[in-house]
Amino acid sequence: MTEPRSRNRRSPLRRLVKSTFRLTLLVVLVLGGTSLWVIGSTSSRCVEAAEAPERDWAIVLGASVLRSGRPSPMLDERLRTTAQLYHDRRVERILCSGDRDPDAGYDEVGPMRARLVELGVPFERITLDSFGFRTFDSMVRAGSAFGIDSALVVTNPFHVPRAVYIARQNGIDCVGIFADHGENYSTRTTLRSQGREALARVVALMDCHLLGTEPKRTQR
Repeated sequence: MTEPRSRNRRSPLRRLVKSTFRLTLLVVLVLGGTSLWVIGSTSSRCVEAAEAPERDWAIVLGASVLRSGRPSPMLDERLRTTAQLYHDRRVERILCSGDRDPDAGYDEVGPMRARLVELGVPFERITLDSFGFRTFDSMVRAGSAFGIDSALVVTNPFHVPRAVYIARQNGIDCVGIFADHGENYSTRTTLRSQGREALARVVALMDCHLLGTEPKRTQR
């Protein structure tokens, strides 16, 4: 009489294991499928800086700034690539799009402009968008608030496909430029960036096709 009860005690655990496995498999399929779709649909529009076509604008996307006020290594790669595009006469103007919160004492776009000037880009060629809270906001606002309909979008390689996808879904004829100057990131930083990006691609598709998402701010 004890054996059936033993099997019954084990069956909830088995069901839990099966349910967990199925959920994990579903998550992996969604993340993997979404990434394949975003990367595959933009692959022909993502190139190295040396292969960049000419455009009026470069849109450089913000990232974290160090406590010293200097751009983080990841952001600095984006800015160095953008300066290179300007000096190679691939672009005439630059939009720095990032987060700025004066109340919290946080500013991405000010240090971005300062670094570009340091790299030889004229101050007057640089425009700031302080409401680029995330990639979706930056890409939509580039068109709606700044009238950009054709641009090079500059960011780190893992980020380029999503930025290009969002931009093209919002009417910007853009080419993504890989910002890669050989900076060595820790394994932890790389895995964290890749993991966040996989999730962000799912959110991007939902923003573009399901949710009717609008930027947090629509004016300059």
